[in-house]
Amino acid sequence: MDCVICGEVIGADKHGWDGGANAEPIAEGQCCWRCDEAFVLPRRIEDAMREQRQEILNNRMELLKKSKHFELIHIDENGEVKK
Repeated sequence: MDCVICGEVIGADKHGWDGGANAEPIAEGQCCWRCDEAFVLPRRIEDAMREQRQEILNNRMELLKKSKHFELIHIDENGEVKK
């Protein structure tokens, strides 16, 4: 079986599994262990961190909306302040 990312033949891992790794979200299909470590796993970690950061920002915005000390405003593309 060939890696869907680099095209090399997928070799067996240290346990003898030669079916490769799931290449999502980089590509559909199976990838070799090198591409899994170099591309797939870092992308999955990046995606998870992005989702976590967005959740933190959303929570902070909710707190600000409830605060009596801050007023949230919106500035449109023309620089006009909208309340």
